[in-house]
Amino acid sequence: MNILGIILIVILPYAAGLIFNIITRQKETNQIETYLIGFFSVFLLQGLVFFLYNFAGISFQMASKIMTVTSWAIVIIGLIAGVFGYKTYIKKGLLKITFRKEERLMFSLMVVSFALVILRIFMLYKYGRDDIILETVRINVNTNTINAYNPLTSRPYELGLINSKKLISLSVYYTYLCMTYGINPRILLYIVCPIQTVICSYFACQSTMYLILKTNKKVYSFSLFMGALILSGDYMKGLMGYRLLWNGYDGTTIVASTMLPFIICLVMYIYRIERGDYGEKKWGKRFVRALQILLLLASSLFITGIPTGALLIVLSLITIAVVCTVRFGREEKEHE
Repeated sequence: MNILGIILIVILPYAAGLIFNIITRQKETNQIETYLIGFFSVFLLQGLVFFLYNFAGISFQMASKIMTVTSWAIVIIGLIAGVFGYKTYIKKGLLKITFRKEERLMFSLMVVSFALVILRIFMLYKYGRDDIILETVRINVNTNTINAYNPLTSRPYELGLINSKKLISLSVYYTYLCMTYGINPRILLYIVCPIQTVICSYFACQSTMYLILKTNKKVYSFSLFMGALILSGDYMKGLMGYRLLWNGYDGTTIVASTMLPFIICLVMYIYRIERGDYGEKKWGKRFVRALQILLLLASSLFITGIPTGALLIVLSLITIAVVCTVRFGREEKEHE
């Protein structure tokens, strides 16, 4: 069951991303973007399901069944659609990677740095300190209850959690994975989730930097530099490298390391649509990007508080949009 649960955690985002592409009729899309959209969709899905448990009064067992059935249905439908719609939804030759001579070295170094980051996560496993999220999941699993005991004192809550805390259902989702698939909470939070977050952080940053740098060689160089920062960034608690290595399961880390870079990518993509870089300006492309932004905002509500989640995303969205608008105006004046 442990392996089955880990397999589900890994492939569910990709299957969800494929379904999103089908619904939005994206005939050709980047596989990195597909996984990222699915990754964020999973957080929205668990938030909606466990919102029913926290606020609608259904039992945790029923919510778990709904989550399990929905997850595996998404996996089955998504993978079937991916197989039968391969030519329609995946660019031909996308899986075939060709390198120029100058790109091979940078790509190899990038892969080595990424592998070292993953190895570092495994090496840090036994040194990780128990925090509030791990203790919450652990006490939920041990007592077979959900948020009924204070993780710091191990004593029952007298008045229960406030509604704002109930809305953040990430610890409930981790509890569900541990209870349903028998995954050790420490392994889930200190190995599986950080590795997935690191992968998605790489994906999000590479998607953004490709729009800025425009060449694979420069993107590989940036990814190498990013890997070096992560490997050397755990000496200070506030740095993103520290948070990715030690707190990759935390909602604030997920927002800062994956959602914010991808928001920049989405806004820049809309900017390039308006500039005419992708040919004719179509409302469909704009709608899909706007829908993706709304998906990120909605999913952030269920994994962290508004100040460190939705509000941070909105402020970043406004800032990048203003920068792109100003630049777009200058370019129009230059052409006149």
